[in-house]
Amino acid sequence: MIICPSIAPGSMAEAKKQLVEYASGYPLLEIRLDTIRDLDVRGLLGSVRPPVIATCRHAREGGSFRGPVSRQASILSDARKSGAEYIDVEYRMGRTLIEKFIKDEKRVILSYHNFDRTPHNLEDLYRKMRRYKPDIIKIAVTAREISDTLKVLSLLKLAKSERQKIIALCMGEPGEVSRIIGGKFGCFLSFAAGSPERCTGPGQIPLRVMMDVYRADRIDSHTKIFGLLGNPVRQSKGFYYHNTIFRRKGKNAVYCNFLIDNLTSFFRSFGTLLTGGSVTMPLKESIIPFLDHVETNARDISSVNTIVRRHGRWYGCNTDYLALVRILRRQTRLKGKRALILGTGAMARTMTHAILSDNGHPVIMGRSLSKSRLLAERFQCEYLPPGVYADIDVDIVVNATPVGMIGYPQIPLLPPGFYRKNMIVLDVVNRQDLTPFLSAARDRGCRIITGHELFLEQAKLQSKIFLSVCPS
Repeated sequence: MIICPSIAPGSMAEAKKQLVEYASGYPLLEIRLDTIRDLDVRGLLGSVRPPVIATCRHAREGGSFRGPVSRQASILSDARKSGAEYIDVEYRMGRTLIEKFIKDEKRVILSYHNFDRTPHNLEDLYRKMRRYKPDIIKIAVTAREISDTLKVLSLLKLAKSERQKIIALCMGEPGEVSRIIGGKFGCFLSFAAGSPERCTGPGQIPLRVMMDVYRADRIDSHTKIFGLLGNPVRQSKGFYYHNTIFRRKGKNAVYCNFLIDNLTSFFRSFGTLLTGGSVTMPLKESIIPFLDHVETNARDISSVNTIVRRHGRWYGCNTDYLALVRILRRQTRLKGKRALILGTGAMARTMTHAILSDNGHPVIMGRSLSKSRLLAERFQCEYLPPGVYADIDVDIVVNATPVGMIGYPQIPLLPPGFYRKNMIVLDVVNRQDLTPFLSAARDRGCRIITGHELFLEQAKLQSKIFLSVCPS
């Protein structure tokens, strides 16, 4: 699959500069003529440049062009006469113009965009567009949920079987994966943002990430697909780690983010396409019924964060648990130590089980007293009402809540006077910088463990599991 940078310059000077920057190393570059204020098509395409797709996107198709269709058609015609390797002709332009372009210009990309949804009749749309016999068909729709992506991938497989060149993708975060793995199903090319600050389509991925991290241009029918399953997933940087390991080990595999609203829909859509994955909130417990075998520790805490498919069967385990035990053992002996666990969710269960496994004494404190009581009864340990800090004597404090994640309220989790020197304070929130919780602990002389440290430790364990199901 070709990875095609897409640029939307604001002026002729900017456009010429960018054409020179991309003049070598790329088989195709999309240039959005509709965004250039002082457009001179011939002057632009006559300069030093790579092979280009000339696009003049109308506002009704998500672009900047607001003039009459006749003027839009004239710009595209000038682009082809000036040597553009491809021109993008919108399906909405109508039969007369489409037939004229395809007859006169040849190398036409006939495009359709839907910024609202993924239509149910994609195959019918594809058939209607194919009757014009364009060189390439482009269908870009909006995914409302991950299962919409499967409709696009199925369309790619159909076009491949009919030897029709096609660009098909889902816009928006739920459809991001379609931009990455399209080559596995026969997609001709995928667009990438020439600049991280200026995407030309919703959900477009920066060029360097597409090329260097996902290696999307090398994905083929044999590529194994892994990913992060959760909601939200945008903040996660796990795809950098796992794709780097795949590259270093020479594995034909890719790791992507999957934004999931409905697990049943996801497994129906991707159950046979996915080889393995990481599981994050809020799915660590709800994924268990979809698995054929769950490792004992993961079942004990009702929390799975790693899944792989072997011989058609799904296996689940919890590397958070093992990683936490390893990290804490490096800091202290857990036997006899008291640990305050803030939270009552999947990570809190994992932390509680880990402390107990080394004969420590967890104390649960969540926002909900009833949930704290239930968790404490499950593990036969202490619990406290929220905000009751007087006379709590603990050696370890763990934040197992989302507080500290970008987008969550940054509220203080503990009063300043609670911390004491050399207390071990761990935050499960994975950030490159310190969370406010950890900053407060560090300032008072505590020994801190970041969520990023925990992530790296569990990712190493996960990676070994993923590599075990990747062929050499």
